Amino acid sequence: MRAGVLAGLALCAIVVALTMPASAFNSGSSANDYFSESVQDIDENRAALGDKGWAFESAASFTPRLPRDSFDDQLFQLINSYRSNNGLAPAQEYEPLRTHATIWSNRMADVGTDTYLTDKWYREDTSVVCSEVSDVFSVSSAAKNATPQSVLDYWLESHPAAATRLMMPGTIYVGTGTVVENDIEWTTLRLAQGSCPGNPAEQVETPAQEPAAPLEARQEGDSIIFSIGPTSSAQLGYEVQRLDGTLWFLDGKGFTDAGREVTLNELPPGQYRIVVPAQSGQASSVSQEFTVN
Repeated sequence: MRAGVLAGLALCAIVVALTMPASAFNSGSSANDYFSESVQDIDENRAALGDKGWAFESAASFTPRLPRDSFDDQLFQLINSYRSNNGLAPAQEYEPLRTHATIWSNRMADVGTDTYLTDKWYREDTSVVCSEVSDVFSVSSAAKNATPQSVLDYWLESHPAAATRLMMPGTIYVGTGTVVENDIEWTTLRLAQGSCPGNPAEQVETPAQEPAAPLEARQEGDSIIFSIGPTSSAQLGYEVQRLDGTLWFLDGKGFTDAGREVTLNELPPGQYRIVVPAQSGQASSVSQEFTVN
């Protein structure tokens, strides 16, 4: 009798195992393995943007918490139930997009806020996984003792744009990344319509901008003198960048009145350039390089 009961229990266990849904997302057990490839791809893309005047910042500046697979699986299933109830095709899970979402969630957990994080890299970083980055949408949440259902309800009720994107027809690719810090679930959803997978940074079109603000720069001894303008903006931001190996890093930044000369004195030895980032609808400007001995 006992053997029969055990055999029956074993059979039930097999049936349960076979009928349970497979995990949609799989982050593995090593944070280094999960994030390293994406961070490397992002950093390579960021380094290439140095030709456009971008100062390099590594994407690795976050605490590498692994995402919660079970939480994100349930959230993904709820998203597809929501789409199915509205007569739409199911979304497709896409782990690389989820990795980007998880990096964002980790950044929120590090600073302790779910408010919008200013990130000039958002568009460019996403281009390493999606071909049309204008398709990519992102929304986040942070709540103590959150559940997948409460997160989805929050997005649908508080973020009309999220509700609209989740109702897009056709194929959409989804990555949800949830991490936990101080008993708070930090969750980010990133989705794209028909533009993932891909690695086509060269296909990304830059939005039309006005001509770059005029930038004049010269060197006098160990000083660099520059002015920006004339321009329609009363003030413009600028960056002082210093070359380290093959990468340009931010050495300082500030604002100046259009047409006013700025003098940089007592710079440490090195190679420098002045960059006026894209702003106020104008394209970026990059000066020639200067060597300070």
